[in-house]
Amino acid sequence: MKRISNKRLFTLGASILLGLWGSQVTADTRPFDVRLQASACVNCHQTHTSAIPAIAGQPESVLREQLLAFKADRTPSTIMHRLVAGYEESQLRALAKYFSQQAPTEPVSDKASQR
Repeated sequence: MKRISNKRLFTLGASILLGLWGSQVTADTRPFDVRLQASACVNCHQTHTSAIPAIAGQPESVLREQLLAFKADRTPSTIMHRLVAGYEESQLRALAKYFSQQAPTEPVSDKASQR
């Protein structure tokens, strides 16, 4: 078996570390795509049921304060506090603004939403 020189090993290790560092910098500097992030929200919040409210067209201030309250764990919830934990406050504000600008959806009965 051929032995790898220390110089080659150092070069290989440095290359890997620089590659990982570069990918981290790229990931952190990408702009927040509010439409892409909002798509996750509409899975549950697209239509209104008795348990889950529709959020499109709601006032920005109401949405913003609710999201920030979930993040600060000031509002009881089963899952929302866990979902918003990974967002920065500026991203939650962007989501609130985005949804406030969307057309409201029509309420549906719980029976219709189960079909």
